[in-house]
Amino acid sequence: MCVIVVRVDTPSNTLAASDAYAVCTGRHMEKHHSIDAKTELIITKSAETVCESIPSTLLQIYFVVKERQFGRNPAGAVVVSILLSMLTTGFNVATIR
Repeated sequence: MCVIVVRVDTPSNTLAASDAYAVCTGRHMEKHHSIDAKTELIITKSAETVCESIPSTLLQIYFVVKERQFGRNPAGAVVVSILLSMLTTGFNVATIR
């Protein structure tokens, strides 16, 4: 019976999701941990957004503006890349809680 449960959980990723939920709710917090996993997740996602996602998106926008100043139109893929960067950054900020 255990083999069947593992085979069902593996393709659907429900085992990983249930493990992540158990960690984030603090059920697996040990005594030597200074903060719980959810607080750590909020801190790391916030730092990643402020230090990496927003600056890289601003840098992409800066270079597109510079290209336009030299009279060259940016490729469509560049604009799509910027839009995807903005959407993923917005999604990450929206899911921080």
